[in-house]
Amino acid sequence: MPTELPAGYHPYGYGDPFEDCVGPLGYKVDAGRISFVFEAQPHHRDSSDSLHGGMLMTFADYAVCLTAVWDQPGEKCVTVSFNCEFVSASVSSTASGQHDGHITPSARFSACGRRTFYHGN
Repeated sequence: MPTELPAGYHPYGYGDPFEDCVGPLGYKVDAGRISFVFEAQPHHRDSSDSLHGGMLMTFADYAVCLTAVWDQPGEKCVTVSFNCEFVSASVSSTASGQHDGHITPSARFSACGRRTFYHGN
């Protein structure tokens, strides 16, 4: 299992035994935008050789929670409810067929109220 994050990324300053087990998960802030990364490994795959949905949900939970608290040192976030519908299997390689391993999503905050929405760029 890897122990290093890509250059510029670092873990958030709290210990989470589950995230430590499946990670490392990291983030960076650049020009006021936060981005997240983890390196997809063979043990993150399901029986269909796709990235496991549970890992995708773990990573999404990390990103959503950290988006809420990254600029508030010492704060933590707890997920009360989190729903997801997968519309297709993950793709495990680049267009050239080479697996690069790093998952780096980005999203934009759209609305807040009773529900919070994020959408991809």
